[in-house]
Amino acid sequence: MPEKLGIAVITGASGGIGALYADRLARQGYDLMLVARNGDRLQRVAAAIREQTGRTVETVTADLTTTDDVARVATLITDDPRITMVHIGLDERRGRPDTGIVDQP
Repeated sequence: MPEKLGIAVITGASGGIGALYADRLARQGYDLMLVARNGDRLQRVAAAIREQTGRTVETVTADLTTTDDVARVATLITDDPRITMVHIGLDERRGRPDTGIVDQP
């Protein structure tokens, strides 16, 4: 097993590119904190990564389209000194972090 590099936080980790990033970062030596809306899918991804890599994988079910969940996840990240990397999925339509919060006109 590669050396531990701290914890990487990945949002949108229950599928697609987020799940791929999570797998690759675990194989590189990061433990993980995975964040996604769909808790069931998130748990399946986390279990597969744990089994395949032996890494510690924490999950946080959060809907980052709500300000309360954004604040909760931000607090988790800022309060945990073990976190050494944060990967935030991008909203392909807007080319910026996908917080899901819509700008008001």
